[in-house]
Amino acid sequence: MLKNNSHAFCCRLTIQIIGSGLITVAAVYLTQPPAAVAQDDARALDTKAWGEVYATVASRIDIKPIGSDQRAIELQPRAMLSWDNPVRIGRTEGDFFVWLQGNRPAFVGTIFSYDYPASLQVTRRVAMGFHTVNRQPATLHYQDRLLWNAPAIENEPIRLDLAAPRARRVHRLIQMRQIAAGVKASTLLDENPQDLRLLSKPVYRFELPESGAAESDVLDGAIFALVTGTDPELLLIVEALPTSEGEEQFAWFVTPARFTDLPLQVAIEGVGNIEVPKTSGTKSVYFNYHGVHQLPTALGDSVAEILGD
Repeated sequence: MLKNNSHAFCCRLTIQIIGSGLITVAAVYLTQPPAAVAQDDARALDTKAWGEVYATVASRIDIKPIGSDQRAIELQPRAMLSWDNPVRIGRTEGDFFVWLQGNRPAFVGTIFSYDYPASLQVTRRVAMGFHTVNRQPATLHYQDRLLWNAPAIENEPIRLDLAAPRARRVHRLIQMRQIAAGVKASTLLDENPQDLRLLSKPVYRFELPESGAAESDVLDGAIFALVTGTDPELLLIVEALPTSEGEEQFAWFVTPARFTDLPLQVAIEGVGNIEVPKTSGTKSVYFNYHGVHQLPTALGDSVAEILGD
């Protein structure tokens, strides 16, 4: 083993004697030169550290209801899904979160990051995307800055002509999985259709007692994701809702929710094609915001210090 102090890296000499008596010597680097090592370290993604970034950003989001229902809209304390998208450039990945009002989800969102600029891979842009499933307007602030005037969810839940929700919670989950499996969707990326894949498990199951929750007027519910890689592009809110006011009968309803800026095609079994308008912005039900932070890819300091605490 030799060490070349002028470059401080190690190499191994391979000596081969050829039949004529000539000797060949090949040097094989066992470690990269320091500059290359440092460059690789700067490009490496520390999944755990970046998960802390996403959780910290999510915890700083303040969503306030506007309307008669003034119950607090609160972040669930852990990410429901960690995802990545192999199709998009820039090593796009992030975490998916849910905000509740009472027992029912009011907002779903993702905090994510990607290489920016993509060619260098030494800094990453932090972004966020949201969809409201709330039945009244709300405002979203990040670090006391108003980012989004979220309207009430526009599209009414679609009633499905299916057997009524079963009595037991475990059986209702089977029904909801069957409903989600009957939804087919695709995006259009650079004019090429991309079929979306359903995650078999819901990304969130409503935390309701066995008999449902009177305050949320929901017997049961779950949120399913159709994905590219593991990146949610379309969400399905599947719920067991009362069929009419004053009745104790429940039926299954589904609400498709856009979670991408790409064109979407959606078809629901027994219903047909569903239009999911390509709309986003500060007054739309779907909202995304890029450039919340721009951070070094290699997070060398604590997340609090990196984010400016």
